[in-house]
Amino acid sequence: MNKLILILCLILLLPACTTIPADSSLFKIKYKELMTKAGTEPAVIDIDEFRELQDLASTDKERGQAELALAFAYYKDSQFDVSVEHLETFIRNYPSYPHLDYVLYLRALATKAQGKLEFTQAINDISANAPYPEKLRLAYTYFVDLITRYPKSKYSAQALNFMKNIRTNLAAYEMFIARYELAQGRYSEALRRSKYVIEFYKDTPVVNQAYELQIKTYKQMGRPEKAKEVERKQKQLERVSGT
Repeated sequence: MNKLILILCLILLLPACTTIPADSSLFKIKYKELMTKAGTEPAVIDIDEFRELQDLASTDKERGQAELALAFAYYKDSQFDVSVEHLETFIRNYPSYPHLDYVLYLRALATKAQGKLEFTQAINDISANAPYPEKLRLAYTYFVDLITRYPKSKYSAQALNFMKNIRTNLAAYEMFIARYELAQGRYSEALRRSKYVIEFYKDTPVVNQAYELQIKTYKQMGRPEKAKEVERKQKQLERVSGT
């Protein structure tokens, strides 16, 4: 009788065992499931499920994967600050991680997302005291770090595109402030901001706006000769750039 019960138990266990590949673990299965789900657009992220991965991890490699997966989950869930914190911890704990370029890339992406929120908030409530989108500039340095350390990374080309976009946004921020200063009649400050854009962001499409604002400012100041001088510089730039 006992032998019969044992055989029946083994038969009942067989279907469950066949669902788990022989070379897999519960961690690997759960990890693949969650990362596949998170990669869909739009994805509904359950942070608790990603935390459970850490309980399933049994090796240093799996614990690292779980930590990185959780950071990615926070990024996908738009909890960018928390994502960056986890990524910073991961970089400190796993400096020799074989795909560290991806970690640096994700850190830059999450920081850029923080910066975009700062940028949007600033231009929606523009004033002389509008907070500078510091996280955008920090994201730029993170992308530079990625490209410097991993010039052949598959993420480097996209990082370069993001860097160009960040520079354009930072230049646009300066111009938002400059227009505000002009509207308030603070001509010197409007000129200072526009000159800054011309000097440091001349490779962005915003530079023409800086010239136009300078011309407008000098005209309002009753200095037509300076306005004409700026117009000449603008035309010279257009000839050189072919625009």
